[in-house]
Amino acid sequence: MSKQMVTFFVIFLFSAPMVVAGNPTCSSVDTMAMKNSSHLLGLKIIDKYKRDHDSPRIRSYFLNPYAASDAEKRTVLGLIVDDAPYFNGTCDFIIQDEVIFRLCICIMANYSKEYLGGCAFNTVCLMGRFDHLAKYSSEIKAALAGKKSIDNYPVVILLCLLNLDAEEKDSLLKSKDLPRWARARLGDTIAENSLINKYINDKMREGDIRELGLAGTSKCIRTLLKTFNDTIYRQDSPGNKKSMTCSIIPVFGRLNPDNELLTNGFVKIMRFLSLSTPKEQVDYLYKVIDWMKQTYGITPDIPKPLPFMLIESPVE
Repeated sequence: MSKQMVTFFVIFLFSAPMVVAGNPTCSSVDTMAMKNSSHLLGLKIIDKYKRDHDSPRIRSYFLNPYAASDAEKRTVLGLIVDDAPYFNGTCDFIIQDEVIFRLCICIMANYSKEYLGGCAFNTVCLMGRFDHLAKYSSEIKAALAGKKSIDNYPVVILLCLLNLDAEEKDSLLKSKDLPRWARARLGDTIAENSLINKYINDKMREGDIRELGLAGTSKCIRTLLKTFNDTIYRQDSPGNKKSMTCSIIPVFGRLNPDNELLTNGFVKIMRFLSLSTPKEQVDYLYKVIDWMKQTYGITPDIPKPLPFMLIESPVE
C-alpha cells in the first residue's frame, strides 16, 4: 500500500465525529469514515493474501465499495479481525498496529450482539497490547457502555484489563462471575494465591499460564519466571512434544511487545522448530533467560541439560 493510501486511510478513520476527546466515534460503522477505512483495510488484506481470498464475490465488492452490502461489509471486517496481528508485524499473538486495535474497538461496539463483535472482543482481550489497552481505556469504556456482553463474552473481562480508579475496581470485584485472574489483577490476593496454586497443581496447563499473564501481578510473573525451565512437556503432534516454555514466552512477549527476542524472534524459531537443532533451541532459551535476569533480576533454575523446546518421541 502506498504512503498516500495509508495517509488517506488514517484521515478517514480519525475524521469522524468525537464522543470522547481525541477518540473516534463508535456510534456507526455506516459512517463514510468507517466505510472507507474498512474498504482500504480490506484491500490491504486482499493484496497481501490474494490466494486465500481471491473469490469473485470479494473482487466484485472492491470494484464498487460504496455499494457494499451488509454481508460484504461484515466479510471485510471479519478478515481484518482474523488477520489483526499481521498488520505492521509478523508476531501472531499481538496486535502491534494501533489503528487496527482501534478499529477492533469500533467493531465490537457496533456488532455487540453478533459473532463478529465477539471475535473482535476476544482479539482485543487476548492480543491487545497492554499499553494500548491503557491508552485507549476511555474509548473502550465508551464502546462497552450500557452493555453486559459482546456476543457471549461478559464485558467485565475486558474492563479488568483497562486503567481503572479505586471505585471502578471495587465495583468490578462485586461481580459474581469474575474469573480468578481478573480478581487477582484487581488486587484480590486470595484469588491471586488460588490462581498460582492451580497453576502448580495442574502441572502448568497452557490455560493457567495465560491466566497468570493476564493477572499480571508481580507474584504471578515471578511464578512464571521460577518455573520457566520446568521439564513438563505437552503433546504437540504425533511424535512430538513441546516444552511449556513455548507457552510462557508469549506471555512475556505480550508484556514486552517491543522486544524483538520475545515477539518476532519467538515466532521465527517456532515456525521452524521442527527443523532446528537442539543447540539452536538451547541458544535461544539462554538468550531469553539472560533477558529475564536483566529485566526482572531473577534467574530461572537451569537444569542440566537444559530442556529442549521440542523433542521427538516415538508415537505410542
